[in-house]
Amino acid sequence: MFGRTDLPPLQPALPLVSAMPGRPHQVVQLTGGRGMCRHLTDMGFVPGAVVTVMGGHGGALIVTVLDSRLMVSRGMAQRIMVRPLT
Repeated sequence: MFGRTDLPPLQPALPLVSAMPGRPHQVVQLTGGRGMCRHLTDMGFVPGAVVTVMGGHGGALIVTVLDSRLMVSRGMAQRIMVRPLT
């Protein structure tokens, strides 16, 4: 048998809008067009970055990423795929 069997299986990626508030998540992938991905990357949402949803405000989410607090629309958060950190 090949590979390590002592590692837990990876959880499936979910959109940031579905992430549990207060729990750190790791960015896995950005979806959408080139312009949208570029904008999200410029904001700090790069694969491997740790992001935490702090709460919501109307149609937007308040998140922390790269030691910054940002507000992103739910439409943008739908395009950021994350995986919970354990």
